[in-house]
Amino acid sequence: MRSLSLEDVFPLSNQCGGDQKGINSQKMKWMASQGFRPDQAKILQMLELHYEFLASGGAGGKWKALQVGDIVIGFYDKEVEGKGEQAIFERMNLEHLNFAGLEFPFANFCGVHGDASIFKNANLGHSTFTDSSLVEVRFEGAYLRQVDFSRSDLRAACFRGANLSGADFENCNLEGADFTDAKISTARFPGAKLQNVLY
Repeated sequence: MRSLSLEDVFPLSNQCGGDQKGINSQKMKWMASQGFRPDQAKILQMLELHYEFLASGGAGGKWKALQVGDIVIGFYDKEVEGKGEQAIFERMNLEHLNFAGLEFPFANFCGVHGDASIFKNANLGHSTFTDSSLVEVRFEGAYLRQVDFSRSDLRAACFRGANLSGADFENCNLEGADFTDAKISTARFPGAKLQNVLY
């Protein structure tokens, strides 16, 4: 019986990713490392406002990654006129912060510096994490359905038991990442670096 190859386990990983020409990943990483760093009280305040945003019809929109000059910004394609405020962490410094068990679906994490942050058992479905630095981040058991991680640095990230249905890992660096028991059959990995991944 033939053993499974990376292409069998990680859909589209044998295909090239899209063009990244003009995106300055190092500049984006530096900007986020110098960005605003929320404390736990601020994160919980944003969470409360995000709940109100979702409850008043904020869910269901689609994310677009827009290149402006040499950086990428996240754009949420849905008009919402209700209460609350969508959680926008774009280009913030989230390094070593703890989001374990929190619910931030449809949130903007585009371009964050989140190395060694903890999202264990968090609900982040339909959020965007494109162009982020997420080295050694912990996503064990997290709900990551339809999350866009495109072009992110996810070296040694832990996705053990995570729901990654429909997630997008195009052009991500996933070297040494752990996908043990994760749901990845409908995720996509074109252009992803998958050296030494666990699955």
